[in-house]
Parts: sequence; structure tokens; C-alpha cells
Amino acid sequence: NSNFFNIVSSYNQVGVYANAVYGDPSSTENNTFFNVVANSNEENGIILGDDFTNGFTSRGINLTSNVANFNGQSGIVMADSNDRIFLYNNTASFNDKSQYDRGGGIIILGKSTNISLYNNVVKNNSFYGIYLDYSFTGLLENNTAIHNQEGVRINAGSTFITLTNNTICYNNLTDIHSSNYVSSINSTKNKCDVFQEWNDENTTGCTASCVPAILVHGIYSSDGMWDKMKANLTEN
Repeated sequence: NSNFFNIVSSYNQVGVYANAVYGDPSSTENNTFFNVVANSNEENGIILGDDFTNGFTSRGINLTSNVANFNGQSGIVMADSNDRIFLYNNTASFNDKSQYDRGGGIIILGKSTNISLYNNVVKNNSFYGIYLDYSFTGLLENNTAIHNQEGVRINAGSTFITLTNNTICYNNLTDIHSSNYVSSINSTKNKCDVFQEWNDENTTGCTASCVPAILVHGIYSSDGMWDKMKANLTEN
């Protein structure tokens, strides 16, 4: 087990790189990354696992309150296959300056299971905000993905993916882009406008739109309030 606390690793080729020892999956089990700052690196900010083919590369990984911005490829990368991954309150923005294929904010590759992403912010990445390659059982809740090329991308083969109460708005191509083979369950209360093959429960697309309420004389108002104002004016 390894813990990475209060580390600043910027302006390197890679900020923080934790790879499994070949033939020893336990070398990347139960690692914690807390308050790591990995900005302006040539390639990735934080990367776990790479070129490892003996089962799951990383298990029981906790990434909390880390910052990975302005990196040449991606902010946070979970490479290969991963199990029991928890990402909370991380910021990964303004990444993929080299226009790297599949680069962006938070990138989860391989056949990953039991993924939880809470309260993360990914914005202004040149391509993906959050990317799930081939994931089984995942929860994305209270994340913000704005002003990326694609806000959230979920590839084909991903199953039992739940999105709840996320703000995925103002992205250039799509806010949520999923394959029509993706299986989602109990997804609700998300906010988005441009979607592909994605529906929250009991609606088309997301539960709410990104477009703000109507501006009436400097005060944001709902359509219902505007109707009441018109009715009062008519009566008077």
C-alpha cells in the first residue's frame, strides 16, 4: 500500500506515475492520493497503471482533493483494468493541450469495475471531461463537466452505469455521449442539453436543461412566474 499526501509535482514529463510491479497486482492495491497537485506536465498529471496484463492493475484506489490542470495529455488517468476506484472532489481542467487521442480531464480505461466519481470538476479540457472506456458498475454523482469538447463519454460495452445530479453543460460537441449499447440504471436529476443515446429515467435526454431561466427586467424568473406577472398586468 502507498499513500501520496500533499505532493506538488508539476512541469515534469509526468506528474505522478504509479505502475504495478509486473506479476504483483498487490503493488497498486489500496493506494490513496490526497491533495496532490500535478499541473503543467508534458504528458499526464496523475496516471495509475500502464502496460500490465495480469488481471486488475489497480484495486481499492482513493483519489481525493487532487488538482491536475494544464497537462499535455490528461489530468487523471486510470489505465488498463481497475476495481474499486473512488474519486472525490478532484479538479482536472484545461488538459489535453497536445490534442492527444482520448485525452482530457478524468480518463478511465480498460475493463474497470465498481467506479465511483463524486463531486469532481472537469472543465475546459480540449477533448473529454470524463471518459469511461469499458466499465461495469459505476456511479457518477454531483460532478460538473462544462466547456469540454465532450462532457461525459461512455463507450460501448459499459453496463450498469448510473448518473445522478450531474451538471454536464456547454460542451462543444455533446454533453453526454454514450453508445446505444450502454446500460444505465436509475439515472436521474442530471442537467444537460446535447446528448447522444442517453436518457434519464422517465424522460428524453436529461431531467433538466442547462439553459437558465428567463431574464425579466434583471430578475431571473421561471416561465410560471412570468405567466403570473402577465395575468396580474391584464387584471389591472
